[in-house]
Amino acid sequence: MFHAEVLRDNPSKPPPTFHPQLPLHVWTGPHPIHSSLLDTIVLYEGKCFTGRKLELCSDCDNFQDRGFLNRVNSVRVESGAFVCFDHPDFKGQQYILEHGEYPDFQRWNAHNDHMGSCRPIRMVGLCLCLKETPGPGKYSAG
Repeated sequence: MFHAEVLRDNPSKPPPTFHPQLPLHVWTGPHPIHSSLLDTIVLYEGKCFTGRKLELCSDCDNFQDRGFLNRVNSVRVESGAFVCFDHPDFKGQQYILEHGEYPDFQRWNAHNDHMGSCRPIRMVGLCLCLKETPGPGKYSAG
């Protein structure tokens, strides 16, 4: 049997509900906390943050729809983390870009400067901690 402790960043919210019949007590409370309003990525056509730029704070399925070419040579992730794709409509090779600066496409391990879409990575505002206690098959929160 597993026992779980939920660590929440806002203790005033109601506690989540659990399904005791599931082996790892899956959280089924309110939707996870989503901070996309705070997530920001800036894409640049030129290396070292030069040329035209496109600033995004949410999903963008096609950079060309925003008047930006599918050529990205440098990126600045100002907050949050993003998954970027080398083709529109969230297709093709994926790149995870975390907070920081990427002065050329090789810094995010791309083989070329093609990038066509990206979206913020949704973060969940809780933590589930399990630890084993003495005795066979016994677990407790920790």
